[in-house]
This record gives sequence, C-alpha cells and structure tokens, in this order.
Amino acid sequence: CWVCLGCVGTDLGTHAGKVKESAGLFITAFDSFDFHGVFVSVKSLGFVKLRQVSSNDQKLLREMLYLALWNPPKEGPRPRSVLDDPGIAKLVGEWGRPDDFGLIAMDSGEEVGGIWARLDGYDGIDGYGCDYPMIGIAVLERFRGRGVGSILMKEFIDAVRPRVPGLRLGVHPKNAAAIGLYEKMGFVEYAIGKGDYPQMKLCFGKD
Repeated sequence: CWVCLGCVGTDLGTHAGKVKESAGLFITAFDSFDFHGVFVSVKSLGFVKLRQVSSNDQKLLREMLYLALWNPPKEGPRPRSVLDDPGIAKLVGEWGRPDDFGLIAMDSGEEVGGIWARLDGYDGIDGYGCDYPMIGIAVLERFRGRGVGSILMKEFIDAVRPRVPGLRLGVHPKNAAAIGLYEKMGFVEYAIGKGDYPQMKLCFGKD
C-alpha cells in the first residue's frame, strides 16, 4: 500500500547530506511561529530546533515522503519511481496551500526529521472510514532513538489540535518502533488497509 507512511525508522538521505554526529546533546532556545492565527510556542526540546515547512521545501518533502514509505531493511527500499505515482505525488506536491502544515527538526542547520499533513484532505487518500487528515513523518537514521520522532509528533499535534478533529496514518505492520510511538501518542488502530497495513487514528474530541 503506497499511502501508508510507517515512518519513524527512516533516513532523510541525499537531501540532508552528511549530518555531523553530535558529540552530545545540547540545549538551545527556539523561535515561535504562527499557524492560522494559533500562536505556537516551540519549547526547549533538547538538541533540535523546529521550523515550519514552507513552499521552498518541496524537494525536501519529496525526499521525506520517499523515506517515509518504509520497508523492512531485508526487503530493501522501494523504487524511487513510486514518487511519480499521481496519488503519491499529491501527498506533498505544490506544497504551500493554506491548509498545508508541517514541521522540520534541525540540528546545526541540517534537517534531521519532519512531519507534515494536508489538513483539508487535499491528498484524497482513502481513510478506510476515517476522514481525519493523514500525516507523514520521517527521522534521520542516526537520530533514531533520541526522541526526535516524539518531539515532532507532540509539537505537531499541539499545533493542529485547534484546527482538525483528529489525525490518522497508516503504518507498515513490521515497523514496531513506529507503532510504539503512535500508541504512546494516543493513536489507536481502527482498520486494516491494503497489504495488511494497520490504520491508526488520534481523536481530539468525540469520535
């Protein structure tokens, strides 16, 4: 199923370039940003700084989307031609519409992770009975296990909560790390999609 973004164990690869391994975690101050009039204070989050995804990040988003289409290491990566599928391309194509929102995690100026969604459902992906916006998320391989995915997910949820009734995603059934993170954040399985991919959702109010 091409649309299932099972995403914590991914690598931003060629676009991020060679990311310098941190000698140790360091604390930094963060800016603030505004999303549809909702003031979001980006807190001190350890060794990463967050910024909002912009229309200038099209190439980066395309790379993250490719890497978010996770396969188990033994199966190898999907062919890059998957990004040319019209349904897949619409997940990030022409980014910068009013209801496009995402966050990029940075370390020393390098992109180490990201999370994004088209909050108005513009991507048109089958929700298997759930019409919540679908999110994608990716974290650079060497930053796995350091809490980057948790930071991105938490800050994204806090930012979009006033705008949408909930969020959904699909995840590779063998991506235990991703499933664990989503469950930690309150996502619950509600359906099984194509390829036996679990579909999970997070409801912000009454379901």
